[in-house]
Amino acid sequence: MQDYFNSWDAKNYNALDKDLKDIIYKKYLMKFKVFNRDHFMCQNRERIETEDGEVIIKPCPFCSNKQYYSHLTVHHIKAKRNGGKDTERNGMTLCKTSHQHYEKAKGSITISDGTHIPSHIRGHTFKLSKPIEINWKKVRAEMKKKRKEFRDKWGITLTGAQIEMLMKFLKINFDDLD
Repeated sequence: MQDYFNSWDAKNYNALDKDLKDIIYKKYLMKFKVFNRDHFMCQNRERIETEDGEVIIKPCPFCSNKQYYSHLTVHHIKAKRNGGKDTERNGMTLCKTSHQHYEKAKGSITISDGTHIPSHIRGHTFKLSKPIEINWKKVRAEMKKKRKEFRDKWGITLTGAQIEMLMKFLKINFDDLD
């Protein structure tokens, strides 16, 4: 552990307590183990489905799976914000661009199917859903307009909850009902 911290300047090193040094060193070891297991290469693959249904797996579309040591990151399969751990089993080597595209929900990650990859993620594809942004000001204005329309046209006064219930009712697929 001391060898790792030898490259740090004394002022920064001495400002750390023993527990923080242990945490930093454990993260460093985990990152090294993941990079080493993955041969210091991005493990993202591009999955392409042809018109005749054939699936073709190509190297990472961003880095072409070259060894860019300074551009590699460790991706947590189960995000730390969702209870994921800093372990080798939960880590995956990705190039910085693949990682950013995934985190911003702009693309998916298809993990390599190499034997060095943990079996629980080998060959799987992961994709984040982009959160739907709702303009609540616009929704409230439209709801107000609809309530006024119901009141003026049919003499019916509806609350927001009643309109919500009607909207849910209208989403039911009546072909599925017996």
